[in-house]
Amino acid sequence: MSDIRRSERDKQPTTKVLLNQQGAAEEVEVRAEGEKRRAKKAKRSQRKQDRAAGIALEPIPEEERQDSVFHVPAQTISESRSPSPVVIGNKRARSPGPFDDAFVKAPRITDGRPRASDYNEIEQEMIALANRLYRKAWRDTFEIKSLNPIPLTPSIFRIIRSRNSQLRGEAKTKIALLVPPIYGFRSGRSRKIIVANRNLAEALKYQKAFVYKALGDETTPNRGLYQNPIIQEAVNILWFRNKRDEGIEFSGMFDPVPIEAIAFVLTAVEAAIDEWLTGIKIDIPFKADDYRETYRAHCRSLHEYSIYTHKNNLLDKMCQKLYDNGRDHAGVPPRNIECLPAIPHSAFKAALEEDEEGDGDEEEAVGDN
Repeated sequence: MSDIRRSERDKQPTTKVLLNQQGAAEEVEVRAEGEKRRAKKAKRSQRKQDRAAGIALEPIPEEERQDSVFHVPAQTISESRSPSPVVIGNKRARSPGPFDDAFVKAPRITDGRPRASDYNEIEQEMIALANRLYRKAWRDTFEIKSLNPIPLTPSIFRIIRSRNSQLRGEAKTKIALLVPPIYGFRSGRSRKIIVANRNLAEALKYQKAFVYKALGDETTPNRGLYQNPIIQEAVNILWFRNKRDEGIEFSGMFDPVPIEAIAFVLTAVEAAIDEWLTGIKIDIPFKADDYRETYRAHCRSLHEYSIYTHKNNLLDKMCQKLYDNGRDHAGVPPRNIECLPAIPHSAFKAALEEDEEGDGDEEEAVGDN
């Protein structure tokens, strides 16, 4: 009987064999996980190249951004510390980190093509709204030109989206040239100039003082809110350069100049001032992610200004004045000339009577002869 038990025991795998098998299985899993990470890294790199080329269309899935997007749990590291890892064979199991379960879960994409249904209800609503706005703008363009609309294809959609970054770069370049002469920044490496530029930039940034026509001091307040000439100058060079520019061609969208356009101009001006905060002009990229909150703050201030001064319609007057001055800058004739009345019907009647009177005179002259 003892020989039989010994034989059965010899057939069973030993603890060492079990541990080695388990370690081999874990090694396969680790390799598979490494391959998966490398594939995601290559995909992220390709998306970055596509965005740089202006052809990125679909949002990057959250699961590919887990290395940078996570939520820190409301507990200390010491409280969430896990027990020491267990040694299995020659392999040491990975110790679970305090943030392992803290990553934001990404939408599940089954076939590699993101769909709106892959996102939650709020994200689906935002995607649908953005889609409607782009399509409405596309339809409005054909209505303005009195043409039959064509479908908004993905390739056209990518070109339209790429224009956003081009507009930011164009605005930054042009407005940055206006900032030094209007506000008084000077180029130079002397300590006196550097200190003066730095103090000026800080003063202009404080409570958005750069929007005023005249800066005050310790005894006098700033004057001329939203009347700094750089606002009109920027509007002119961005949308009213000539008779074919956007402000004239799409007058229905710029008459009067919308609040969003003014907020965009003010954001670009503030970005140009930021380049002088060290006292020496340093180029700072005008990125949407960096200045999105700045733009929203300017929009809020303009809306609050409109509400507070609604009795005198100060904001409406300012928006209309920006458009009228822009038309003048573009070389468009004044409206009172464009709206002159046509030749009245009474003039046609008078011409007919003159002709008939002329025929009668000719007949009398023939009779006299």
